[in-house]
Amino acid sequence: MSRYILLLRGVNVGKGNRLPMAGLRNLLELRGFTDIATILNSGNAIFSADAGSVDDLADLISADISNTFGMNIHAHVVAAGQFRNIISENDLLPVASDFSRLLVIFARKSSAITTLAESEQLLMPEECFSIGKNAAYLYCPKGISESRFATAMLGKYGKSLTTRNWKTVLRITALL
Repeated sequence: MSRYILLLRGVNVGKGNRLPMAGLRNLLELRGFTDIATILNSGNAIFSADAGSVDDLADLISADISNTFGMNIHAHVVAAGQFRNIISENDLLPVASDFSRLLVIFARKSSAITTLAESEQLLMPEECFSIGKNAAYLYCPKGISESRFATAMLGKYGKSLTTRNWKTVLRITALL
């Protein structure tokens, strides 16, 4: 059995896509996954499953959510080892004084991460951006809603990306 992290995009944000974590846990159990833990009320979960492709697992979970809850949710699945690599690659930690505004940008395809560099000219002077091997990192001290780069990123690449702030990443790591 391998450990995986599930990151659902756009769940329980505002009034849309309300997905109870108990329902998500049940859905994952019905799929045969074990050692399931959900984190917060934001579509984050850790689970164990027979080794498989993260893309296949993400597609299965997205389809299950659609069939069960009638929501078109994009799932990102990250293997535990890759998640640990993502943590170790973050070179913005020295400049980030507020971990709630330090974002990790996850993508199902690595090409989506590398193309983010096309929008770097939108960074505000106080913002920092970095691309690692497995994820990208954005520090926006004024918040994501004030960041032109973040707005463009989520608009242009939207469904292929999801973000988590560093505080959430640390909570997930603690449960691994």
